[in-house]
Amino acid sequence: MLYLYGTVYNNRNRVVKCLESLQKIRAEKRFLIVDNFSTDGTYEILGAIDGVEIIRRKCSRGKGRQLAMELAKDKACADDLFMTFDLDTVYFEEFVKVVEWGLKNIDKKTVFCGSLCYYETNFSIPWKDLNNGEDWERYSHFCHEGYNVINVKFKSEYAENEKVLGISREKRYAKNYGYYARQWKNNVDLFRGWGINSIHKLRELFHFMRPKVGRKKFILLIGLFLVVFLYVTIFKEVYSYGRSMNRIYTDLNSSFIDSRAIYRSIGTML
Repeated sequence: MLYLYGTVYNNRNRVVKCLESLQKIRAEKRFLIVDNFSTDGTYEILGAIDGVEIIRRKCSRGKGRQLAMELAKDKACADDLFMTFDLDTVYFEEFVKVVEWGLKNIDKKTVFCGSLCYYETNFSIPWKDLNNGEDWERYSHFCHEGYNVINVKFKSEYAENEKVLGISREKRYAKNYGYYARQWKNNVDLFRGWGINSIHKLRELFHFMRPKVGRKKFILLIGLFLVVFLYVTIFKEVYSYGRSMNRIYTDLNSSFIDSRAIYRSIGTML
């Protein structure tokens, strides 16, 4: 059994397409979902779909993923696999083929393509209660504990989410002053999840962000990140696993497989 788990809030226009895209994975599967008290009918839509187990909880993304996967903790067995997914994302055929390859080729000490792994491995590393950076924290934690972490270099885009469509995910959660308060928390959690607790790691973050934003925005980010850095190092727990921030640490301590090799192994080339 493959358990696909995730969190959702007010996304009724995409959740059905999301699940339909993952239904193409050729494996017995079940969806485990935590709804963060949607008000647009998302909860009701998902609850009416066969193969979906859903509960409602107020929580961060990280905590929601933890609660979602725990829905199967007592019913799953050692040979079952778990993988998180985003319910605002529609996954393409390339992604489906990569997941199918992973289902057939990984062992019980491997984490593949971000989060696909067997029962024991999945529950050995919990998700932290973070709203941002929670995925990189967990990947780094897997590396730190000695698991074989394999990521995939994709030849092309394999999914479409709201960021690609030009829609801000965060504006679904809060508006006006609440939106800025949420963005502050997201930045705080990013520092915690990426393990940014030193000047060296702060410089790595600046180096990482500079090509992604314009010069004017980058200057503003420097001021914001300095304030966040001081706040986090004084008041918050930071999850750090090495000298580099967790995003770089993961890349340095995991291996990569070219998606073209996967396509060749299943007789398909894009």
